[in-house]
Amino acid sequence: MNKECIICHRTDQPWFSKKRCKSCASKTYAKPVTKSRIIKQTDKNKEQRKEDRADFPEFFARHCAIIKEGKVCENCGSKNLQGISAEVAHILSKNKKSHPEVATNDNNIVYLCFWGGCHTKFDSSLSVRREMPVFKIAAERLKTIRHLIINKTKESQQFEEYWENQKL
Repeated sequence: MNKECIICHRTDQPWFSKKRCKSCASKTYAKPVTKSRIIKQTDKNKEQRKEDRADFPEFFARHCAIIKEGKVCENCGSKNLQGISAEVAHILSKNKKSHPEVATNDNNIVYLCFWGGCHTKFDSSLSVRREMPVFKIAAERLKTIRHLIINKTKESQQFEEYWENQKL
């Protein structure tokens, strides 16, 4: 039989720490929210973000319309695409630190199902991405805009290595 938690008096769980159940112990170990832990978003940051992402609404609207015309998932072939922005997968990351130079380039995307998990799987890890059927499609599309890529990241290097191996 488990002993009683000194905070909530539950007996259905074993003690985790200092005569407390896991639930009660985790509450006291949680880091308090402090000013230093809150990301301060200044008006300048907000304006810069708006400016950096100014082309995104039109870009996503255009590609969502294309999906609605009858596109299928380029990885699994699912016909259940709904035409939402979560089905527009960037081959190279669109964030400011990675590849903003190709963020809204039409050759930097593939259409992947969101509900079927292909988009999440594609974004989850580079090694998983390389094993997916859509990787070859992504590599061919990206090859057309290769000259625009400024930043060398692990993501872009993966495609460089793939192209080198194709020459052999």
